[in-house]
Amino acid sequence: MDERDALLRVVVAAPDDDLPRLVLADYLEERGEEGYAAFIRTQVELARAAEWEPPAVDCRHHRRDALARGTPWRGYLPPVDGARLEWHPDDGFRRGFGWGLVVRDMAAFASHADRLFAAAPVAALYLPTATLDDWRWFAAQPWLPRVKRIHFYGLSTPIEPVRELSASPLATGVEDMMFGKASSPAMPEILAGLFRSPIGGRLRRIALHVASDDLDELIDTLAELPPGAPLERLELVTVSLTPDLARRLAELPVVRTLAELDVRNCWLATAGVRALARALGADRPANSPATVLRLSHAHAASDGVIALARSENLAGLRALDLSGNRLTGRALRVLCRADAPAGLRALSVATNPLGDEAVAAVIAARFWPTLVELDLRRTRMTDTGAARLLAAPVPAGLTALLLDGNPVSPEMCAALRGHFGDRVSVGATGAGNGLD
Repeated sequence: MDERDALLRVVVAAPDDDLPRLVLADYLEERGEEGYAAFIRTQVELARAAEWEPPAVDCRHHRRDALARGTPWRGYLPPVDGARLEWHPDDGFRRGFGWGLVVRDMAAFASHADRLFAAAPVAALYLPTATLDDWRWFAAQPWLPRVKRIHFYGLSTPIEPVRELSASPLATGVEDMMFGKASSPAMPEILAGLFRSPIGGRLRRIALHVASDDLDELIDTLAELPPGAPLERLELVTVSLTPDLARRLAELPVVRTLAELDVRNCWLATAGVRALARALGADRPANSPATVLRLSHAHAASDGVIALARSENLAGLRALDLSGNRLTGRALRVLCRADAPAGLRALSVATNPLGDEAVAAVIAARFWPTLVELDLRRTRMTDTGAARLLAAPVPAGLTALLLDGNPVSPEMCAALRGHFGDRVSVGATGAGNGLD
């Protein structure tokens, strides 16, 4: 075994420790592999940054292929055939080394799993439909304690894998579980069993996508999370979350301590947003983590956004996504003038017909001087709004100002690029921007 292999073995043996990764990066740099060494260091830094901090925002909008996907360094990943097994195109790397595997065939995975877990600190698996024997094999593997994230992308009724994992003494690292098709009538039963297992007491993220029925029972099941569960992120995306159901969700104690609530592509309307706003702001412990709230395409009416802005104890709100909702200028002005969200670092009101009103409201906001990311794409902003941006002081931490899809003249686009530099993404597209 040469020195490089020995250093890689230490990385694999201590997947949560950054130091072995940085030591290997130094070794690679000394031997002429400066690019990959820099990639490792930057991804380690990125993993430590919250999503609203400049390194993460810069990666997300300006250098995604290089830093998030790791496209130039895919050759450093252990080889797979790409058909039955594939390194995830967006999540293949984490902190510079192989992290996420897409499994399309469990038999192929069984043939290669030991080799891949020995060659990389794999911790995320995207799993397909498989047989009961496959799941029993999976739940008995010695590398299972290293798996942190499991995404069931191919199963609408994942009863067998959840049952086997819940009973396995080796599933000690699982803290992130996503169900890509949560529409099965059995999902409440599946979640209830999961929450009663040791895994339920360790989960930090639960994601339920694409569910049209039985949301009443699903919400009841979320109430069965063990007391003191460390759940930080809850995603209910493209589900039948009505205003009434949102009120019921808001009553769950776990919602009040979430670091991230994602309810994209739902039908919350004013009542639903108001209920969630009250829940996120009510009785929140002083040491609660900062909050991310995603309400994209949630039919968040303006009155609901005003209620959100006026909620108490939202000083921890750091990122707010209101894209795809038809807001009024008044609602955005109230949000920008409110005291509670003064600590906001990232705001998206993309695909809203607010135009120049949005610019006027945001540059006058209490959070404007400390804003890191602002998404005003497809808002019908004109040269008038662009001129207001040019006249406003540039926030010291501003990393991404997204203005694409607005009817701004080429001359004004050039002026914006000259003023904001590589912070801005802007293009003149004419009046048609998909809002009609």
